[in-house]
Amino acid sequence: MRHDDLRRSIVRVTDGTGTGTGFVVGPEAVLTCHHVVSGGNDITVAAGTESFAVTEMTLPPFRGGRPVFDLAVLHVAVPGLPAVVLDDSQPEPGDELQTFGFTDHYPEGDSALFIFEGTSIEHQESLLRLRSAQARPGLSGAPLLSSRTAKVVGVVSRTRGRDSDLGARAVPIELAFRLLPALAPGTPSRSEGEDPHLAALVAIHERNVRVLESQVAAYGPLNVPPHKQNELDHERAELVRLRSRIGGS
Repeated sequence: MRHDDLRRSIVRVTDGTGTGTGFVVGPEAVLTCHHVVSGGNDITVAAGTESFAVTEMTLPPFRGGRPVFDLAVLHVAVPGLPAVVLDDSQPEPGDELQTFGFTDHYPEGDSALFIFEGTSIEHQESLLRLRSAQARPGLSGAPLLSSRTAKVVGVVSRTRGRDSDLGARAVPIELAFRLLPALAPGTPSRSEGEDPHLAALVAIHERNVRVLESQVAAYGPLNVPPHKQNELDHERAELVRLRSRIGGS
């Protein structure tokens, strides 16, 4: 995938209070940042002169009143726009990462070329640390295309200095696969007649249960923090509820 190809997959995202960027990752699936769509109820995506209303989203789990990572999948069809090629491998230090989004200074679109430095850790999740380009408001949700692999490896999430080229931090694509496992290569296709959104939710909670079970086991039976056990119990209960809906449909 080239930079020109990438631009054909990118959309403007608005929520009634502000504007950000998103990009097509699959049928009826646009990936963006959670904070881009958290401020209002009238969420739309725009491609050129056409605008499409968003009525359904897949959001990450919440902890302490905030999402554990800054992503959201908008379930909306954008005709004629191709999906990007995703890569959940981590970039290598020094990799060039290209992007394009709808910033406050250039609302019709602006490019940036970041350099990958390494990772930052927040809430036990990795973020990509980027330098050498400016991340203005509106660039949040933009895809990061690796010049080395020609695939999208991350999503711009926040600036490190909006008035300088200090850089940005980004969410790796691995977390997008956790949010919506159907995006990952090799995911089995769903059964005919099965609700795709319900199946996606089941896959999300199955993944969350596996991750939390691994974390709980690492603490040992006598040292598990109550909040971590509560998270696991909640995910298990939600998984049972969703599976019952599939079984009863």
